[in-house]
Amino acid sequence: MDSRGDKYVGKYESEKFNGKNDFGFGQTQMKYVLVVQKLHKALLGRSKKPATMTEEEFDDMDLEAVAAICLCLDKKLEFLYMTKNLMNKMLCMKELYTLKMEYDASMRDHVAKFSRVRSNLKDVDLKVDDEQLCYILMFSLPDSYEGLVQTMLDGKDMVTYDEVCATLLSNEVRKQSTNTESGGDQSQGLVARGKSSEWTSTREKSTKSSIRLEDVICYNCGENGHYARTCPHTKKYKKNSKRKKR
Repeated sequence: MDSRGDKYVGKYESEKFNGKNDFGFGQTQMKYVLVVQKLHKALLGRSKKPATMTEEEFDDMDLEAVAAICLCLDKKLEFLYMTKNLMNKMLCMKELYTLKMEYDASMRDHVAKFSRVRSNLKDVDLKVDDEQLCYILMFSLPDSYEGLVQTMLDGKDMVTYDEVCATLLSNEVRKQSTNTESGGDQSQGLVARGKSSEWTSTREKSTKSSIRLEDVICYNCGENGHYARTCPHTKKYKKNSKRKKR
């Protein structure tokens, strides 16, 4: 290795990537090195493993390819990316265990958030057992879902993530449908009561207007032509009448 920071991988020279030099050129150069060393198939992933290659042979090839790439990275840069990866893992785990559903939140939104966290875990190579994810998702729900959670767990040895999500979402749809129906019944009841009150009020008004004053009998003095509250024989009415005259 000379003063430029070059690195010999096998018998091939490759300039170390330090974050400042041309990444595209370095990436292409690194691919050529892996091709010459017959390690390039590791870049395709395990799903593209040749049928004639055993799992053990692929693991060895993958390890050699990683070693070759690391040799072409500057030590400071390697440490920086490793630290960043560890930080991402910690943040993903923190988000997984602290995610809680708000009381008035939508179950569809909450499941979508949880699934996004689950996807982030895979992106940083963090493996969390599917059954554990189910329990963490259940723990993130408000206390009002305790009965539903108990129903999902009763009589079962294990549950799957897809099953839990499907049950939670179908329960929300069922609740929304029930609320819509009860809301319609309440609206019809309010309309009916409104019509009834309006009819009663109209009836009272028509009843009062149909009574002639000459037919009214005062229950205070027994005479016709006035109501008890305007009876001329009461002291209170006489005082009020005098005040009005003044």
